[in-house]
Amino acid sequence: ELDELIQNRDALTKTINAVSKTDLAKIDTALPQGPHSADFLVLLEKLAEKNRVILRQVNLSEVAGNETGGLPRPGGSVSLPSSNAYRELPITLNISGSYESFKSFLKDLEKNLRVVDIQSITFAGGSNNQFEFNLRGKTYYQ
Repeated sequence: ELDELIQNRDALTKTINAVSKTDLAKIDTALPQGPHSADFLVLLEKLAEKNRVILRQVNLSEVAGNETGGLPRPGGSVSLPSSNAYRELPITLNISGSYESFKSFLKDLEKNLRVVDIQSITFAGGSNNQFEFNLRGKTYYQ
């Protein structure tokens, strides 16, 4: 039985070590080590510029002690301490632009590797096909 467990451990270690550095980088982008707020802000600015919307206001606030579950990570060794629990980073965005531009912004945000959950969207009409959109959501980190 012990030999079987050793074989299972070796097979799992081999599988984990077979994950490429590129794939590990993608995993770190999707669920980074730490909030990486500055990187997230740069991402939002790039998406806003690409989709011709204006970021009027961005609020990121870390919720202390908000561990919501343990997610194992590929790496050289496997360990599952509580430090691998993911945390939520609440976000609030105030965006201005046309409806079409806003839709494009949301599509690009959805396709991005960094996981973002939008919880609510409110909007107010404006002039010349320009609207004010308010988004509430969250992103995650380890």
